[in-house]
Amino acid sequence: MLAFVVAERRLAGEASRGSMWPRLRVAASTRRAWPLAIGMAVAGPLAGITVFAPASAVLAVPPFIGREFLKDVLSGALWSGIMGALLVVTAAAILALPALMLTLWPKTPRDERWEGRNHERRTAIALVVVAVVVALLPKVAAFLLETGQSGLRKEPETFAGQAILAWVLYQLVSVFAAQAIALLVVARARLAAGLDASAAEPAPVRWRRVRIRVVAVTGVLALVGTGALTAGASQATSALPQDPLLIAHRGYDNGGPENTIAALEAAAEFDPDYVEVDVQQTADGDYVASHDVNLTVLAGRNENIYEMSTAEVLRTTVSMHGRTDTIPTMTEYVERARELGIPLMIELKITGHETRDPVDELLAELDAIGGTKGNIFHSLDRASVEKLKQLRPDLRVGLTIAINVGNLPDVGNDFYVVEQASITPEMIDWSHAHGLPIYAWTVNDRMAMDALLAAGIDGLVTDQLDEAEPLLSGASG
Repeated sequence: MLAFVVAERRLAGEASRGSMWPRLRVAASTRRAWPLAIGMAVAGPLAGITVFAPASAVLAVPPFIGREFLKDVLSGALWSGIMGALLVVTAAAILALPALMLTLWPKTPRDERWEGRNHERRTAIALVVVAVVVALLPKVAAFLLETGQSGLRKEPETFAGQAILAWVLYQLVSVFAAQAIALLVVARARLAAGLDASAAEPAPVRWRRVRIRVVAVTGVLALVGTGALTAGASQATSALPQDPLLIAHRGYDNGGPENTIAALEAAAEFDPDYVEVDVQQTADGDYVASHDVNLTVLAGRNENIYEMSTAEVLRTTVSMHGRTDTIPTMTEYVERARELGIPLMIELKITGHETRDPVDELLAELDAIGGTKGNIFHSLDRASVEKLKQLRPDLRVGLTIAINVGNLPDVGNDFYVVEQASITPEMIDWSHAHGLPIYAWTVNDRMAMDALLAAGIDGLVTDQLDEAEPLLSGASG
């Protein structure tokens, strides 16, 4: 709201503080402003737009949800449509704010015709431009932080200076981006309302006072940033793992559909520390390698694996990114991984429709081929994690967590696998203080990888092996 009030006053030639604050108070108190603010604070973060809503950035949809939708063209189109609708709602709210301000302080009879309406082609184009620019600017600004994050891993002693510079640049880009967008949109609104969109001659600026204020604010920000970042650098440096693990998420889906032999073989070319694989029971009680319970997305068949016989599942062809393969049994997958010399991180998926005890059956099937040796296990189901450790305390078993706030639960597990959106530096410190490694999933963004490594994460579960492998090689080397 502040950015739009400043822009409106600037273009009206009233840039002084005395003319700005009364209008800000009026705009914030009017009932018409709150639906618009809610639209930007909720719809924006959901679609990944946080320039005007940094406080509600936590509402962003976790990346793993979008990843599941994007496995197939049809579901990917549905997901893109949902995100596009959120972008339109956010852009409409952004465009409506200056219209609201113009109707609060009408200057011509034409102002009333603007409120909540958009009749001009150029305004429609502006809406699209604003949506695109607002969506991209946070990523551009965040790119500036990579210098500091990379510096921590490569030269910890120079991290503080690099991170401070990156932090200051990030703040400047964020402020100027928000103000630039506000000026663009307000100018469009003034033109639509028949008003002058060019700034009138502003009052004389007392540059000496401006310089004093700039120096004072910059000094305070530098002091606060230096203290916070230096402390963070010291803490993160001590927590940084020596050899963070590269964990291939369901193999490598650029070489074959996830959890297939083709994807496993493609992942082996990157020499990961582990390949993560999902296993679940069929109607026969046998285990197959598959993440999706329902086969609509990957196979175009509205059938559930727990209702299908093992033979039916094995005859199913799955497709992903233009590549096809068949669903293998867990035994076939484990034996092929052993031939390739690749350890596995086996995720036990509990659907609630198991015909036999899932933990007992898992161990029996693996023990028959010596499949527990060299492999580790994890699950979202806490009871299964506890039972695995009770039956086989020699196995390394992790607890997988999709969403978590506060301290991590302790169920006797040996490590944690946490969705990246929930991970905080405090969570990593807590896990390390209890002697438990913590791995992040599914990390496919380069800057997210840098940030997590800088915070001390013990491993990355990723689809982007080509991005992560050289990054982790540099971190451990």
